[in-house]
Amino acid sequence: MVAFLNLLFNCWGPKSLSRIASVLRTPICDADCTTKLKRISYARVLIEINVIIPLPKSK
Repeated sequence: MVAFLNLLFNCWGPKSLSRIASVLRTPICDADCTTKLKRISYARVLIEINVIIPLPKSK
């Protein structure tokens, strides 16, 4: 589960979260509290990550 802090509300839709999470690897699903906007301090997405392959480096 990855938490995205300080994410703008227009990025909280399923398509937007999926595109953002796909930068890391394969998004599986959004957290229930994220889709129902119960906790608005951060958005959470479950991401499948192969631990053998290095993560992309930030620019």
